[in-house]
Amino acid sequence: MHAYRKDTHVRRDIDDMCEAAPLVLNLKNASYCDIVYGGTSFQSIAERFSEVDPAAPTRLLKNWSQDKMSVRLPRKFERLTCLPQRLARFIGIAFKELQK
Repeated sequence: MHAYRKDTHVRRDIDDMCEAAPLVLNLKNASYCDIVYGGTSFQSIAERFSEVDPAAPTRLLKNWSQDKMSVRLPRKFERLTCLPQRLARFIGIAFKELQK
C-alpha cells in the first residue's frame, strides 16, 4: 500500500509540475544550450534571457495554468468510481432538455 501511495504522490507531483520545468532542466544539456542560447557560458545564456520580455513568462504561465484547469477534472471527481454513470445520466437529461 505504501508503494501505491508513493506512486500516486509522484504522479500528482508530475501532473502539477509547471510545463516549463523541462526547459530549465535542458540547461544541463550542452548541445541544447549551443543551439538555443549560442553557447554554454553563463554570459551567452544571460544575454539571451535579457532579450526576453519580462512579462512574457508570467503571461505564458497564466495561459498554461488556465489551459490545464480547463481540461482537468477536479480531484474530488477523479476519485468517484461512479462518475461515468453519473455523467451519463446528466448528459441524458441535458440532451432531452435541449431537444425541447
